Amino acid sequence: MLYLNVSEKRTMRLDQTVLDLLICYEGTMLAGGAVRDAAYDVEISDYDMFFTNNESLQKCATALSRNGF
Repeated sequence: MLYLNVSEKRTMRLDQTVLDLLICYEGTMLAGGAVRDAAYDVEISDYDMFFTNNESLQKCATALSRNGF
């Protein structure tokens, strides 16, 4: 999981809603530019999230929608 493998300074660049979802829902992964940008301390412009199960996908989609994504 990104949260466990990247320093706290780097994860602070992630949107808190996205970070909370990565921690809360099993099988939720962050990829693409957001991972690269967090690792290189660059402003994050988008989030590519992947899911291993439909339940996590649906719950995350609802939470993201409620938070303006």
